[in-house]
Amino acid sequence: MIKLVVPLLMIPPLELLDRVLGLHPLVFIAFLMLYFIDWITGISAAKSRGEEVLSKKLDRIVVSFVMYASLLAIFHIFSVEYKWPAAFGIEVNFASAVFFGLFSVSSLKQFYSILENRRDIGDKTAKVAIMAIDYFMTGKWGMIWKLIKDKAAKDEAEKKPTE
Repeated sequence: MIKLVVPLLMIPPLELLDRVLGLHPLVFIAFLMLYFIDWITGISAAKSRGEEVLSKKLDRIVVSFVMYASLLAIFHIFSVEYKWPAAFGIEVNFASAVFFGLFSVSSLKQFYSILENRRDIGDKTAKVAIMAIDYFMTGKWGMIWKLIKDKAAKDEAEKKPTE
């Protein structure tokens, strides 16, 4: 009997997650785990740097999670409840696009933070991953262009005194 009652008691909260946040319960748990892992790796990174572990950082993680979860709920409900007009015969749901963009950005932000913490702990794989992400995120006009410009400026500065 207990084996039947416990799953039945869990249905309403899980359904609420799906209806309000627009996330499958397992996706929500994975999203929550990103924040938890960030908190744990942040503590380890602070200890490895010799810093004092502060409860303020936990507060920031909780506030960040609540903020993103609230925004996800707002945009999900808005995308479901509002009938979007069709443009050229295609219905474009702006709130749904914002919802998925917000979810992606917040998840990637937490993943990147975990990598930074792992790098500070001394994980070489995380260091390489961060370098690769930074390289691809800056694009050809980002970091590479800055290096070329810095080199050109240095060369120009070296030429001026001799002329």
